[in-house]
Amino acid sequence: MPESTVKISNQYTFVLLRGLARETKHWGPFETALSQVDYCKKIILCDLPGMGVYHKSDAPSSISKIVSFVQNKLQDKLQKKEDLFLIGLSLGGMVAYEYIRRNPGLFSKAVIINSSFRGLSPVYERVRPAALFKLLQIMAIKEPSKREEKILPLISNFHVEDPKVLQKFIEICTKRPVRIRNVVSQLLAASRYRFKLTETLNTEGMVLCSSEDRLVNSKCSHAFAAALGWPIREHSLAGHDLPLDAPEWIIEEISKFT
Repeated sequence: MPESTVKISNQYTFVLLRGLARETKHWGPFETALSQVDYCKKIILCDLPGMGVYHKSDAPSSISKIVSFVQNKLQDKLQKKEDLFLIGLSLGGMVAYEYIRRNPGLFSKAVIINSSFRGLSPVYERVRPAALFKLLQIMAIKEPSKREEKILPLISNFHVEDPKVLQKFIEICTKRPVRIRNVVSQLLAASRYRFKLTETLNTEGMVLCSSEDRLVNSKCSHAFAAALGWPIREHSLAGHDLPLDAPEWIIEEISKFT
């Protein structure tokens, strides 16, 4: 990717949290690009329970329990003397926010991408009704290749017919299959989690979203940013999986934010 036009003096340890029915391997080109910028010291990845390396375990149906799981997995990897930068996508954004709320001052900065919160946005904006119906149908498909063929147009606007991306997703799903019960548990966790404002957040944050997100209405991101007084940047063309569709754009926005 082209070098950022913004020069950074600080170096950050980035912690990346993925969303619904996805795992760390889905960060793909974004993780690679982020690792190459001058403000990245290192990247720490963590799968949510029931996904990725933990695909054989059961996913909790509450954000609180997911955060407890992630905290436990990361407690020996995070050094308080480091500048920690948390990035959460979609469901991972809810997990990231609750993680920050529980640990004031642990993370220097945070970016929440295409997320939504009960108490700030109506349910029909948090998950578009047509998208939810499609998602439940898709997750019931047993054959990984057929499932990923249907998922890709729902989350991406730029890679709908990209055979390399599709093949990569199929490989990930085949190696670490996602169970429908875990997806349902994650959906329940997301639907139950209510936004709570705290005065001791002590983390600088920014919100990124996609105007053409087919899964979550970008109004949800605007409501979240307004509630916290965080700046928001909106991509006009990318889909829900913003790190897949526009990794360079995200990195440039992070460069300006740092």
